[in-house]
Amino acid sequence: MKSWLRVIILCSVCILAMLSFVACNTVNATNNDNPDKPAFDDTNTVTPEPPATETPHEHSFTDWYIIQEPTCTKEGTEQRDCETCEAIETREIPATGNHNYVCKVETPATCTQTGIGTYTCTMCNDTYQTTIPLTEHSCATEVIDPTCTADGYTRHYCTGCDYEYTTDVTTKLEHDFDENTHQCKNCPAVEMPITNLADSYWLTKKSYAIYFATFDKTTNTGTYSSFKVSNNEVINEAPKNHFHGTYTLSQLVIATTGKTEYTIKFTDDLIKNSSDFNFDYQFDLAFTVTETGYTLQGDCFGVNNNIWTFMGYGLL
Repeated sequence: MKSWLRVIILCSVCILAMLSFVACNTVNATNNDNPDKPAFDDTNTVTPEPPATETPHEHSFTDWYIIQEPTCTKEGTEQRDCETCEAIETREIPATGNHNYVCKVETPATCTQTGIGTYTCTMCNDTYQTTIPLTEHSCATEVIDPTCTADGYTRHYCTGCDYEYTTDVTTKLEHDFDENTHQCKNCPAVEMPITNLADSYWLTKKSYAIYFATFDKTTNTGTYSSFKVSNNEVINEAPKNHFHGTYTLSQLVIATTGKTEYTIKFTDDLIKNSSDFNFDYQFDLAFTVTETGYTLQGDCFGVNNNIWTFMGYGLL
């Protein structure tokens, strides 16, 4: 078995040697057929040139664009991309530092009380409080017409507080007294007797009575009666044996005091005819009085500092 293997191997070697010999002869014969072609010389083998160096790539970037907006406290980010490759670049955007505050009124201000407002940043929630100033007064007006007891005026007042002031003051009106009742038609006031003596009844401290029957405001004149009253009783019927006549009323404002003095001058139309009247009536003398409430005081009928007290209207 082994001998056959050796034979096969030996035959194979011989065949390869013969093929190599034939190949060499064929090459030599070819070269001999073309004398211009040089014989193969492995000493003249050409070495290939190295490849050329590539030019470096230059990026073509887009404009920067924001991918993260900055806030008042945090940085933002912007980016740009290469248009020919996938390269990108980024950089930070500084924080703005500008808060966006929104105010919330905690306590509204009025014209008398300041308010409180809270400011909060919508981006970072930073907050602080501030005082809201007083508001202006909300004024309204009311016209008050004058009356016989009070001046008129225009009232300016605030609808939100007690603030008010007045302007355009007008003088109060004169009383409109009834000729018969002497009562003001617009208020409870009663006409002062000295300004209208008609139908007025007066009592002196000596229990003598004066009754002014009439009074003409145009001429300031009128008629009167005088008589004695027992026990200071109010007369409820016409007295007998009384004196009567006419009188004239005049008035003068004293500049130093501002008070008004009244002078009444009497004239007697009837001679005294009764022993009950044991005093002298000096009707021809001026009677100066000063009005204090409803009391008249002065020298009269021979009595110094005589006081007349107004008892009422329509008693006779």
